[in-house]
Amino acid sequence: MSADLIGHTLGGYQIVEQIGKGGMAMVYKAYQPSLDRDVAVKILPAYYADQDESFLKRFKREARAIAKLRHPNILMVMDYGEQGEIPYLVMEYVPAGTLKDRLGKPLPLDEMVMLLDQIAKALDYAHSEGVVHRDVKPSNVLMPKPDWALLTDFGLAKMVGGSFMTQSGMTVGTPAYMSPEQGRGEKVDHRSDIYSLGIILYEMATGGVPYTAETPMAVVVKHIVEPLPMPMDKNPELPEDVQRIILKALAKDPADRFQKAGEIVEALIKVQAGQPTEINIQPSDSMVQAAVDAEAPTMPPAPVPLPAAAEPSTPPPMPVTESGEAEAAPVQPVEATAAATVAAGLEEIAEKPLGKARRAKQPKEKRGKKRGCLWAVIGVLALIGALTVAGVLLRGIFADQSELAGTIEQFQEEQDYEGMAMAAKLALDNGHEDEAFYVIEEILDEDPSQIGMIPPLAESVHADGNVQLAIEVLELGKPYLLEPNPMFTETLGWWYLEVEEPEDALDNFEEALAAFPDHEGAALGYTESLMRLEEPDEALTFLERFTREHPRSLETWSMLGDMYASRNQLDQALDTYIHALEIEGNDPWLHLGIAQVFGEMNNPQAEREHLEMALENGRRDGDVLESVAYGFQQLGDFERAVELFRRALELDPDLSWSYLGLAETLIQMETPKEQVFTLLEKAAQHAGEDPYMFNSIGWAYAELGNCPQAIKAFERAVEIEPLMDEAFEGIDMCKERPDAE
Repeated sequence: MSADLIGHTLGGYQIVEQIGKGGMAMVYKAYQPSLDRDVAVKILPAYYADQDESFLKRFKREARAIAKLRHPNILMVMDYGEQGEIPYLVMEYVPAGTLKDRLGKPLPLDEMVMLLDQIAKALDYAHSEGVVHRDVKPSNVLMPKPDWALLTDFGLAKMVGGSFMTQSGMTVGTPAYMSPEQGRGEKVDHRSDIYSLGIILYEMATGGVPYTAETPMAVVVKHIVEPLPMPMDKNPELPEDVQRIILKALAKDPADRFQKAGEIVEALIKVQAGQPTEINIQPSDSMVQAAVDAEAPTMPPAPVPLPAAAEPSTPPPMPVTESGEAEAAPVQPVEATAAATVAAGLEEIAEKPLGKARRAKQPKEKRGKKRGCLWAVIGVLALIGALTVAGVLLRGIFADQSELAGTIEQFQEEQDYEGMAMAAKLALDNGHEDEAFYVIEEILDEDPSQIGMIPPLAESVHADGNVQLAIEVLELGKPYLLEPNPMFTETLGWWYLEVEEPEDALDNFEEALAAFPDHEGAALGYTESLMRLEEPDEALTFLERFTREHPRSLETWSMLGDMYASRNQLDQALDTYIHALEIEGNDPWLHLGIAQVFGEMNNPQAEREHLEMALENGRRDGDVLESVAYGFQQLGDFERAVELFRRALELDPDLSWSYLGLAETLIQMETPKEQVFTLLEKAAQHAGEDPYMFNSIGWAYAELGNCPQAIKAFERAVEIEPLMDEAFEGIDMCKERPDAE
């Protein structure tokens, strides 16, 4: 499925050009000679049918259902078919951007109401016809006119939903907009679309989505277990009633949400008219309620032993800090022997088993009839996400060694995979990896479709800071994948990069690209791995080829621009960034890249213009503000730089480089040293393990004539990075000064 279709005829439609690319399909403009009109043809990869015998049957069924939809705010599907191994949908051709182009900063309430009203009407109509969208997001809302929204891609997620992606323990959709129940792989209804619409409302109100993370899996987990970041924390000018509407739309429990999409708009119209909304946020949704009500009870219930077949109780509310971020609920102290009890109990029933990833385990007779469905153990995510709550629940199960042994044996006999997953999690938490691996293998040996338990377990370990163990957990599950899974291998690749193992990372990214040649995340990781392996020419060649083959891949074009800029190939960098802007015109990082190129070209006017555009599109992002501030610092506009560094720190007080940049700027403005010293101390406090930060702090102190503090910073830099020559030069220089002591 590539550009070689251009110029060919597909089912009577002459393919003209590629106009779009999504995670599940390519979109082409085509000409229909029989009716003398242009159409849009959406082509699904042939590998869906190759990997799933039921795919074509499901494709036809869903295509018929969505072709019946007739609504002014739904893009019409006119035809469908297959040619050879290529299934396709034919839709009306509408030259348009998408709602995504309008977002990136908070919208006025009137504009939010106007846009959401049209999307909600489209959804309520489709729901009344028995069609659930399953992938509602801004890029699936076309905007032929500023006041006309067209919802597209109905049913596409369901078409591929039974294919290898879910069989491999994943679900289909877009993680940033995915409902908790969809993330758990449960059967979804129209209320999942309402959650996704609530995410769009959140993005309209704040300028960004609520949950972001380094991997798609981590985003899915956040939707399931994390309290909603308060919209008013991101946009203080947002009316409180709008915040309450968002909270209700994004309730974790579908029963606590609005039950129709139009109800969201009705509530917003009341806010618009200054009328009371009377929004009721259900306390049963503990994750959201904890964020709304900081005074909610924080003590967990007393631990009660749970029978093997029992459902875990609802986790208690999680208290929040003044910033609105969740903090762990206090728990009763765990007995000092708890870890040893877990290990001993597991060994008693498993005869000291060891995981396959470390040593072959003893063969074991399979028991009973296999049961369980995809992601059956994903309910444990709530426990994984709130580890202190997990401890409370599990202490009741594992009160003593004999009870533990009996409970695990009962879990195994009844194939209670959730109970076994909890046992594995507790063993991992207490440092008994081999025993945990044994329990995991028992689950997967008896039912490989339970592979869905692996990603959340690995994510929880990764969140605890044990990246190497998280890798081992994913590697343990890898042989059980029913089909290639790019999320699995891509995540492994990035984690291998975290532990400085670029060769293993490269292997995993290569594996992902072999199965899915257009996978953007894998392409980025493959390039980064080559750079870490000091193969920059090979990395550049690969990225040039990938962007030619996938011209709508924004992130790879952006990375290619960065690579050209780092090589001082300024003309190529500028052309590349400009092409990327054609894909995503409001991306602040692209404007920052262009500003940097113009700076190198000694064109300060153009540099300033793009800094202003970056600021316009990223004013609520502390990292963007920090980078723009450095740009103005380089231009010599120190007052503007100071303003922006301070605004960045208001948004994110942990931005160590903003403290340093502000200090460096104030040095240039000859501000009293005491103020600068305070900022440098703050920068050091937030520097973590960044040797470059400590090196820069050292040079700032040296410029101020404070060599003792400069030497401390330089020494910290070389302690982290022993080969940092610049820091050694700073130490030598300071020791030669009379004020060095």
